[in-house]
Amino acid sequence: MAESEEFWDRKRKSPFRWVATTVHLGLICAGIFVVLLSGPRPKSFHFFISLQLVFVAGFVVVTAVHELGHTLVAWGLGFRFVAINIGPLTIERDQWGHRRVRFDWSRLTRAQGYAAAVPRTEEHIRSNAMLMVFAGPFASLNAGLLFWLVYRNLPGSSWEAYWVVPGIMAVLFAADFIANLIPIGYSDGTMLLHLLLWTKHGRDLYALHLASKTHDDASQRLLEQDIAAEVQLRRKALDQMLARGDAPSRALGHSYQALRGGDKFSKEFRSFRRLPGDRCHL
Repeated sequence: MAESEEFWDRKRKSPFRWVATTVHLGLICAGIFVVLLSGPRPKSFHFFISLQLVFVAGFVVVTAVHELGHTLVAWGLGFRFVAINIGPLTIERDQWGHRRVRFDWSRLTRAQGYAAAVPRTEEHIRSNAMLMVFAGPFASLNAGLLFWLVYRNLPGSSWEAYWVVPGIMAVLFAADFIANLIPIGYSDGTMLLHLLLWTKHGRDLYALHLASKTHDDASQRLLEQDIAAEVQLRRKALDQMLARGDAPSRALGHSYQALRGGDKFSKEFRSFRRLPGDRCHL
């Protein structure tokens, strides 16, 4: 499919993504260089081993804080939690309200993550989505400032020997804040830019949020055994996706499939209810 049809797919890769990666790595290298120059000189080889451990563990901590920022603000705005991923760890909540925890060993070395939530109301979806998206980088910025203050106040204290830990963490958080706001590929910066300028892709993202809310409402009607209302909401979600005016996409196909399943279930349910002397227990 064309890139514009799958623009908000998490797996979408921009040919210019290397720019953001280069900036990210450049900021980290420059920051670590500054931290090492400003701190006391290393006295042993063990220092460099501990530096590597802090560096590796730091990426996991940064990812966790960033994604928790998205999740907590979404929860505060009334969004329904769907999933949060931090490297190999994923916590999900399905349409029935059941939570699942998965650990994927293939993602063990990936310092990446994501958060997913569904709005509960159709009001202020655009502004709330912008706040939720910015919450991740904002959490990184505040955590970076906190670690930097700790780093600046360690000399002369009993924790002075661990000066490298807050220094490196401050660098990693600052680099995460800047790199994630670069509007290239599938990133927080890209979402914010399109939502702020209200471009075609921004309206597409709004439609996806709107349809996800309607699908979530339909799932709730299914749980309540209100099949007619579920089908009606599935049709509404399909109309919301069709209003985007795009060619068929993955999200649009999901809406068609969900409606077909609900419609089929509704017909079978009505046929079953017409049987003489039946008692329905669903």
